[in-house]
Amino acid sequence: MTASTATASTAAATTTDVDVVRAVFGAFASGDLAALTDLLHADATWHHHNDDRLSASRPDGRTVDGPQVVLVTVEGGRVRAIEQFVGDPAAVAAFWA
Repeated sequence: MTASTATASTAAATTTDVDVVRAVFGAFASGDLAALTDLLHADATWHHHNDDRLSASRPDGRTVDGPQVVLVTVEGGRVRAIEQFVGDPAAVAAFWA
């Protein structure tokens, strides 16, 4: 396999994986549990790496907006794992305090 073949192969797989990830977040946003079931492995995991809450809005209307990194592992056209890292855990904790 040449370097150009490896790049083309990786690019093709990445496009498919990106489509899967977009579909997962679209289903999550719309509350489509049937689609999520089809898009996630039965033993898929979602780890939110922050000791505080996942949501970013409060009943009193306050919101918090900050950077996050979401690493998604796709295997066989389905999501195996999601790792979510909050960019400013202290700000999120202060928001919920």
